[in-house]
Amino acid sequence: MSAGTGRDAAGVDGARSWRAIHESLSRQRQHPSSPPSHAVAQERQSRAAPKPPPLPRSDYKIILRVRGGLNCAVIHPCVLRQIILKAAGLPISDRTSSDQIRVNSINHTVLISTPDLDRADLYHGIRLLNFNGTPHEVATHVADPVDTCRGTVLLPSDYSEDEIISTLRRCNPKLTIGGARRLGSTETILIIFQGKIVPYYVHYDGCALRCRPFRQKVEACTRCRQIGHRQDVCTNTSDTLCPKCGLKDAPMDHECDHVCVVCNGNHETGSSLCRQRFKPRPTRSMEKQDPPIHRSPSREQTHGSSQRKSRSKSKERGRKSRSKSKERGRRSSASKSKDRGRRSDSTTQDDAWPGLSPSPALNNSSVNSHQVAAAASVLASSSEEAEEAAIALALTIPSSSVIITDLNHIMWRCPKHPLPPFLKRLISSEEQWEAALRSSRPAIQEAILEWAERVEEDYFK
Repeated sequence: MSAGTGRDAAGVDGARSWRAIHESLSRQRQHPSSPPSHAVAQERQSRAAPKPPPLPRSDYKIILRVRGGLNCAVIHPCVLRQIILKAAGLPISDRTSSDQIRVNSINHTVLISTPDLDRADLYHGIRLLNFNGTPHEVATHVADPVDTCRGTVLLPSDYSEDEIISTLRRCNPKLTIGGARRLGSTETILIIFQGKIVPYYVHYDGCALRCRPFRQKVEACTRCRQIGHRQDVCTNTSDTLCPKCGLKDAPMDHECDHVCVVCNGNHETGSSLCRQRFKPRPTRSMEKQDPPIHRSPSREQTHGSSQRKSRSKSKERGRKSRSKSKERGRRSSASKSKDRGRRSDSTTQDDAWPGLSPSPALNNSSVNSHQVAAAASVLASSSEEAEEAAIALALTIPSSSVIITDLNHIMWRCPKHPLPPFLKRLISSEEQWEAALRSSRPAIQEAILEWAERVEEDYFK
């Protein structure tokens, strides 16, 4: 995202839009029940790099991007607090407020956390910071509310933001939409949803629009050729590097080729040609969500000898369970192929992604494992078929006797993207797979879809 689009997350300038988003979502906001336990606190303290205490989740977070080369990380926090309070028109002698200020030395931003809505308005209205008699321009925006996620859809550029928000809320009554805004002058619309799952489709005036999770790009500076911040907040004012190739003290009219700061490729920094332009997705520990299924008691032992013995025993149990599952699969494949159509017919739209209408192929009673395997075998030939195959695998195969063959075939076609380890463990036993579907079906669906999206990004973009 360019510097010109770094406005508030609500969508438009001013306090009315971001306040409307927070107020519309605050009714359904779920606050944390209790602070972290003592054991969790000790685990956090054992990390190599200490972190400051977490900010209150219910506070309003205002982010300041200070331009003009001012490095707020070298300013004493007390002095920086006085500068910010003076710029916001608040009394410096006020000691009763619980506002907190944090400086991010990597992306060169200042975060202000406040529980007061009126004070958040004043912080959001800051446009200049005066340090040592020199004014510095400031761009502010308000972070998204807690327990929200962001998705993107494509709409024509002549649609207004007010019209888009009202239409999305009217056509999607089951979704809590906090707001929407256009990314610059493009056709991409950023939508804020309540919850942590982005719907697969959203409806807009009778049209089903594909909604994709918003992915942040890696921030790269063409002024100092460093990763982590953008050039508008770069604090390096001494070196003059060519924004294209990075040559130091280069003449303005010299001929050069583009060199990407992120991947060192022969293209412009931030271009769609860069395969590393997006930030990596955070890793999710699926094992912690369902310990009885994903963990064995032998893994909880701490001594080295007991760990080695438990691992060998678990390997033997895994081999036995896999051999047993193969035998059961061969014995029951004929009987299961007859009633798989009836079981797939019982899959309803409530089991699918929010807003996703199952395709006619999935609703057909003649769907069986062979058709699903055929759809999965073309995973590397079409992005749409890749998504349909992932949904079919997640919704229409309740046992592991057939899905082992299908998933292994997909992994053979796409060796660069192996299946998540916890899914490999689940499909090793039919009982584990069926129990996992009953207890954590949405998590399995989400993991399979994320895996298919990674394959899609690698092969079709």
